Amino acid sequence: MSSRFFILATVGIAFFSEAFLYGVAVPVLPFLLHERAGFGPDDLQWYCSLLLTAYSASSLAFAPLAGFVTDRTVSRKRPFLIALVLMLISVVTFFSAQSIWLLFLTRCLQGLGTAFIWIVGFTICSESDNKQNMGQVMGTMLGAADFGAFFSPALGGLLYTQFGINAIVVATCAISVLALLFGIAMPCTKNMQSAIVGDLETVSEPLLPANNSKYALPPSSSRLCQQFPIIRCFRNPSLVVSIILVVVSAVFISVFDATIPLHARQIFGFNSLSAGLLFLPIACTRVVAGPFGGWMVDKTSPRTVAVIGYTYMVPIFISLRFVKSEPREAEIGLYCALLALAGIGSAIVSVPSFVESDLVVDRYHQANPGLFGDRPPSGSLFGIYLAAFGAGSAIGPVVAGALRTSIGYGNMNAVLAVISGATAIIAYVFLGRTQAKGQSMDAL
Repeated sequence: MSSRFFILATVGIAFFSEAFLYGVAVPVLPFLLHERAGFGPDDLQWYCSLLLTAYSASSLAFAPLAGFVTDRTVSRKRPFLIALVLMLISVVTFFSAQSIWLLFLTRCLQGLGTAFIWIVGFTICSESDNKQNMGQVMGTMLGAADFGAFFSPALGGLLYTQFGINAIVVATCAISVLALLFGIAMPCTKNMQSAIVGDLETVSEPLLPANNSKYALPPSSSRLCQQFPIIRCFRNPSLVVSIILVVVSAVFISVFDATIPLHARQIFGFNSLSAGLLFLPIACTRVVAGPFGGWMVDKTSPRTVAVIGYTYMVPIFISLRFVKSEPREAEIGLYCALLALAGIGSAIVSVPSFVESDLVVDRYHQANPGLFGDRPPSGSLFGIYLAAFGAGSAIGPVVAGALRTSIGYGNMNAVLAVISGATAIIAYVFLGRTQAKGQSMDAL
């Protein structure tokens, strides 16, 4: 097994583990809040949303710190392992908590671990692969995380219904320990590129275009820009729009987490197991669509894939408005089919923003020697990326809960359709047309 493959596999397992630990609690939350905290049915939506938001908000808050630490550490391995240990501690504490305040605290601790896992992991992937295949690599990594996030609710519902909360604790500990063992075995180097140089020796094509004059930056006297030079990269509209797209994609994913269990309970009378199984159609399609979306980005451009993905989501959200409670079997089948189609779209739109932002920052690094040091500010970039994703994940459940309560589930999806269509237009107008191979498409 090559060092490159093992490193990427370790990151993929860590992403799966983190997402699994997040998602396994989704179908169980309403029942934990009702049985342990004594909340009534009218309060469950609000407190479920708040717990999901606490996790996302803490990820957002700690993302800049994680990016700062990642760019300034000699080894990627140490913060990676510390984050995995934090995840293990937080999940055991969460499922043994007996009060609402302890539940909030453990979700915040899990968010801290998540910030470091994602940012260090993304940085390792960026350093461990050439930019020609960045879309496929990131699509595969996001697919692993998606599978963990959407497979875990089904397993969580099954374990809780059949065996109780202790079974969930055992499963989450087993997944966490597996990720930790892989992390311990991962090669430890100053720069992951040095661990895999032998795997990339055959790459002869330049990763970035030779002419980077439009990315050259004049000297700045601002102390803030000198301390955090990545701020100057945001003069590029493509980078700004990439971050906006991250927020929107996170909103869509978190909306499903916050609304599917309660909506299924309301219209179909589902228990935690049945509600969790509704995440399987999304999980299966996202696992396949993630790498495919990355391949599309590599072959075309982030702009093209973003426009196609967000346009595709519009009719899906509109169709979700018309799922009713009767006839029960037919409507459940329709709901599952629409969720599967939504999984395809949500996976595809997750890849372009990452690849576009990574390419833009790399171009600034190449055009401005010494501005960022010996290597591009990958940790800072992915810190901003995760902060944007955390913002979207925090906004999504709250907005979804408010819209579902005030205007209903159907009209909530109509609002999401409008947002998706507007995002496709923004991506078409502002997102750069740059292939992952580094060839400009602006002339096309």
